Amino acid sequence: MSIPDIRSAIRQELEATPEYYDFKVVRSEREGALWRVTIQPEAVFTDGVRANVVLDDSFESANAWWAVPAKGSAKVLTVVPEDDQIVLKDVIARPPDPGGFLRLYPPRYLQALAGCWADRSWAASAFECLSDLAHPADVEANPLSGHAFQWLRRAQRRALKLVNYSSSFLFGPPGTGKTTTLGVLLAEYLQLNPRVRVLLLSTTNLAVDQATVAVDKALDAAGREAIRLRVKRLGSRIVASHYLGREHLLPVHDRELIAKLARLETQSPPTSDVKAFDAWKEQVEALRQRLHAETIQILRDARLVCMTTTRAAFTLGDLRLLPVFDLVVFDEASQVSLAHALALMPLGRTRLFAGDPQQLSPVVRSTGKEAQRWLARSPFAEKPRSIGASVCFLDEQSRMAAPINDLISHIFYDGRLKGAADVKEDQGWLRHRSLSFSGSGQD
Repeated sequence: MSIPDIRSAIRQELEATPEYYDFKVVRSEREGALWRVTIQPEAVFTDGVRANVVLDDSFESANAWWAVPAKGSAKVLTVVPEDDQIVLKDVIARPPDPGGFLRLYPPRYLQALAGCWADRSWAASAFECLSDLAHPADVEANPLSGHAFQWLRRAQRRALKLVNYSSSFLFGPPGTGKTTTLGVLLAEYLQLNPRVRVLLLSTTNLAVDQATVAVDKALDAAGREAIRLRVKRLGSRIVASHYLGREHLLPVHDRELIAKLARLETQSPPTSDVKAFDAWKEQVEALRQRLHAETIQILRDARLVCMTTTRAAFTLGDLRLLPVFDLVVFDEASQVSLAHALALMPLGRTRLFAGDPQQLSPVVRSTGKEAQRWLARSPFAEKPRSIGASVCFLDEQSRMAAPINDLISHIFYDGRLKGAADVKEDQGWLRHRSLSFSGSGQD
């Protein structure tokens, strides 16, 4: 095992990953300055060969291109997977008609990850973190009691001790309240350790939103308003509806500055006028630098910064300029590749991985040995072999009826998963999980 092996793994996966996908268009509809394109999900190709790919939020911010009815390009503003739709902005020509093809070049986060491992000093620090996963050290932190959250279950209360280890694992099967537990843990950690700073990462924007709101709810319940104001969710694809009544979680930039940049970007002079184009470019870059400076200041002032693991890889250069975080939390960590997690681990003095290794694992196309070793496995593959002080298994769930729980527990969790005691006597909960039959009752 070595750093060159990790670099080789990333190269193998980049070679196995298509650079673009061609989506067959069903309909293109204009909506003001935007275009909504509906695609045929089973008709996706790459290099003329049918591709096994699903339209999801990984295509957001992708570059779009098409050849007919006229050559055009655009940027993907967002995707609506449930409706098989792609919303385009900055469109310079009418998108394809029904039967035509829209080509998308998705952002390649692996290139950002490759950049992380190309930096020799950073790569060395990242690789040193590997042994800490299986052999974490004790660290000093004010003990968390969960006093303000008396409803916590026994295993959830045990999870509060995870902050006392350099690397720790919160093993949360379905319905065990992993996100809620994480919210309480971080709320108490921030409250009882007034000077600590935390970086919260997760695999998707939705997961980041859910985890961020969970922390805010816990802080609200504990009456910690001052800390709530220093929790910030960073990202370019934030769903505002998730933050109704919690707008304090969003970083507030100078709105006029953003509007000015947007107007300026639409006023690009022709490149043939070199002098004018150069002056315009300088203006755009100056405004972008001012926005960037605001973002850095927000990162410095916040006590809890929340973003996706992909954004963290793309902005590693900025994150490295900040003081080291006291704790980096990887939510849904079973879906994060080992190479990706290691590259971000030096950002914190301690790390906590929350997830369920029995569910989704990192998606990898390459069959190469290095790719399978470093990209198809998550940090959970390197955790201590037995449940102990640095590994907490949430063993009570409140989602599944007893027969389903027993089956899943036996197959996937060595019989350790059980129904939560606080719902076993809840008649409403039991009624919604019981079978009902209809009929005349006659043969």
